[in-house]
Amino acid sequence: MSQSTSTSTGSWEPREDDEQLDQNVFEIDPDRSFHTFLGGVPGASVQACLDALKDPNSASFQNTINSQVQAELQALNGEHHPDRDGFEAIWAATLGRLPTYNQAKRQFDQLVAGVEYEADLCEPLASLLTFINHFYRQTLGNIDGVDKIDKEWLEATQTWPPVNAGRDGASSTECGPSRSQAEPRLNLRRRFAVVPDKVPQYTRKQGMDFFRPDLALVLLPSEDPWLPNPLGWKDIKVSIRVKRSIETPHIQTAQYAHCMKFDRNFLFTLSITENEFRISRWDSTVFYVTPSINYHEDPSSFIHVVGRLACMSPAQLGYDETFSNAGRVLHSQSAQSNRGIRTTLTITPCEVVEDLRESSHTAIKEPVRYLLDDNFLCESCDLLFSRSTRVWKAQLITESGPSPIYNAIKQNWHDEDRVNEAWFYEQTKDIARGAAHMIHFEDLDRTRGVSSMIESRHVLATWTRGSTTKTILERKQYEGNASALDNLCHRVLVWFVLEEVGLPLSRIKTPRQLVHVFRDIAIALEALYDRNILHRDISEGNILLYADEDAVQGNLAFLTDFGLAMKIDPNTKLPLPSSVKHDHITGTLPFIATIFHSVNEPYTPLSMIHHDVESLFLVGIYTVFKFASCEGSENMSEKEEGEIAMCNKGLALLRSSDDEILYLRKQTLLSFKTDVKFPGRWFSIRDFLSNVAFVCDARFQVAREKLAANADPDPLNHDLRAVVSAADAVLNGDSSAGLDAPAPTPLPLPSSRSTSQPPVQSEGATSTSATSKGTRRWDDGNASYQGRRDNLSGTRERSKWSRKGASSEADQEL
Repeated sequence: MSQSTSTSTGSWEPREDDEQLDQNVFEIDPDRSFHTFLGGVPGASVQACLDALKDPNSASFQNTINSQVQAELQALNGEHHPDRDGFEAIWAATLGRLPTYNQAKRQFDQLVAGVEYEADLCEPLASLLTFINHFYRQTLGNIDGVDKIDKEWLEATQTWPPVNAGRDGASSTECGPSRSQAEPRLNLRRRFAVVPDKVPQYTRKQGMDFFRPDLALVLLPSEDPWLPNPLGWKDIKVSIRVKRSIETPHIQTAQYAHCMKFDRNFLFTLSITENEFRISRWDSTVFYVTPSINYHEDPSSFIHVVGRLACMSPAQLGYDETFSNAGRVLHSQSAQSNRGIRTTLTITPCEVVEDLRESSHTAIKEPVRYLLDDNFLCESCDLLFSRSTRVWKAQLITESGPSPIYNAIKQNWHDEDRVNEAWFYEQTKDIARGAAHMIHFEDLDRTRGVSSMIESRHVLATWTRGSTTKTILERKQYEGNASALDNLCHRVLVWFVLEEVGLPLSRIKTPRQLVHVFRDIAIALEALYDRNILHRDISEGNILLYADEDAVQGNLAFLTDFGLAMKIDPNTKLPLPSSVKHDHITGTLPFIATIFHSVNEPYTPLSMIHHDVESLFLVGIYTVFKFASCEGSENMSEKEEGEIAMCNKGLALLRSSDDEILYLRKQTLLSFKTDVKFPGRWFSIRDFLSNVAFVCDARFQVAREKLAANADPDPLNHDLRAVVSAADAVLNGDSSAGLDAPAPTPLPLPSSRSTSQPPVQSEGATSTSATSKGTRRWDDGNASYQGRRDNLSGTRERSKWSRKGASSEADQEL
């Protein structure tokens, strides 16, 4: 069990990314929490369960223990039980672990006596939670049978039958098990269990300590007391943290939420001590938590929370049921060598409105179904509270089978105060080449739906940044009249089906093709400008290549991801007030225009077309550094080796998360000083990039002058035509040495020379910017620079592992 240090002031030691919780933690009145999140307050079933725990000789107590032991023996089917063999021996061992309730002392005795270490709590707590689980199963079974609980948890089956297969069939070679119509689908079971040390542990990112839940509500095929090995996060439905005391909603629980949120709209976690518990609910906007509740003094609330969690359906636990088999695919199925259970997604095309707050989810077409590819094209959800973008490659399912044409399907939690991203796709659909095209749109769920049920009187406290350097969060009693939740960044779950499945810039083969990319994107930006749109997130991942390739030009490029775009005034070309959000600073960190970095505070410039042009330049420089840093050869000169080392250094500096380092580095790049080295074939476009840098630097110098006067430069004129002209001069002129040169054979690794690994030529394609932010392969090291400025002060959205997709692909192991 990992440790975290608490202080008597109600705070914890700061760790990386803990600042995400600042002002996003709301302590809610327990009764309101139960009503809003669990569907009611304790009732008759709770009292009956408590009465059973008070009297081990009662029939209800005996029946519950009998149900548990019988279920375990049936699941073992004659195999050895971890306690011992024989019904009576197992019964005695089960009873010996179970904390019963001492009414006279108002306590669960086994959770008080003999508890010296946190680990001493785990076994008795697991036994108590399991008893409550089985009691609810028995109680509901007396009414409607066991299916009252389990009917929502039928085992996952292949939802996509291959062509010429039966209605329920899937060929055994396709991907995973299937059952004929004659075979009944089994009910999966949920079991509270201690997560054993021997289970492979899970780390959220490279360099972090391994960690795992202490207890968990686990989804299993049966009541087998032996947990599967390996156990995956896909199997865990509720994570439980066990500590000696709870003074804050501590960071370990937030890390559990990080691990579990990849396929849910929201989730629950529990924190339990020897005296108290808290239930927490996490979504893409906020972390709701109850105050500490003493379960010895208030056992009814504890039983109610545990019983409700044990009885919830997949949708009630946060799973999105527009996916087939939502929440019901086991890790062992998703990790099968034959690709596991395939996933389909149902989308109901809706009317596109500019303001998502006014959307009524009006369907304009019949629902359509897509077969998702096994892996995410990309995922960008390393922040707890963010857009949490995910993108799949998918095929439309027709009557004759999957379409041979692939589309990209993008899901994210869109800020409802921003202009709907789908609206921008509608405005740009007449741009034949240069911008992604949307086929379908759907807005599905809203975080405001929950917060609207919580009034200001229900908010007991908030958690804000600590007042000292040694604390990260401190509890602040809430005394406001207006709802504390009104100022949250409320989000809407949106889906886009995009026509293009693009290729990443790592597929560029020659310097000439990179110049073509500049030209294509400059023309696209001008088309957006003419339609009074600023993209505001020109980045490596948002510039993609069409799949069709020209022998000379290579692949033409297009823009995607309008999630941070804004409308501009047609006359002034300044952002319209309705589009301005918070501090206006948006984008992907290495590519944000220089003027925006925090060393220029307190005044924040308005976004302009000049900033998108500079971002395009930075993408070009970054791409050259990335390629050139790995293109050495065994016979290169000392000068060439030094130039490659400078490219490595330049790449590392652009990946920094330090504002001042980025500001100084970008200044150097704009002025194109002598340390901007272009080795080998990339020297052929140095003059071109120097020309682009010149126009960007001129704009930057004007912006600095205006910044000193708290003003903004003139946005009416732009340099896009100059970029296109400079590109044409290169493309139509005499081919200089290296302009059409392919990449040389990379140096073998490891090497003593200053080279990095080459760009991965097979990396996944995507129609969203999240490629560069969420699932960057490790050819970019830990890619810690890949943060977005999405109105977050100082917070970086760091890169994440490539997690496998939806409920159909292998998830990371614990």
